Amino acid sequence: MLHIAPMTPQHYDEVTELMRGLPGVSLGQADSCESVTRYLMRNPGMSFVCHENGRLTGAVFGGHDGRRGYIQDIAVAPDCRRQGLAHGLILCVLDALAREGIEKCNVMVFADNAPGQDFWKSIGFTQRHDLLPFSKKTNEPGGCCACGQK
Repeated sequence: MLHIAPMTPQHYDEVTELMRGLPGVSLGQADSCESVTRYLMRNPGMSFVCHENGRLTGAVFGGHDGRRGYIQDIAVAPDCRRQGLAHGLILCVLDALAREGIEKCNVMVFADNAPGQDFWKSIGFTQRHDLLPFSKKTNEPGGCCACGQK
């Protein structure tokens, strides 16, 4: 029997174990237990896990910045794919965002992850061609010094 519930910090080990090694999913320093706990506490009730007969079969990280929603990561066990589980988890995030008054949700997909891109399109997400992501580590030289804080 499937059981979907909000993700808590206690799910960290089993969620990262599921995600580790899945194609199209990348874990890094930002995925430490401390960082994930901080994310879940900042976005309560926005991330979800799915268990089937006591086994974690899927997980999704969702949240918002007050204006727009984001799905950060989603993972489904390979033997549980193509059964609607990912779509169900995403609907949970979208519903939670809507209850918070968030009207739009974004997701980033690796450029070389064609199956991932096809999946998001198949459930109604629109690929943007007008934006390019940029990123920078916060602890690298060249940060803001105009505010006077170091």
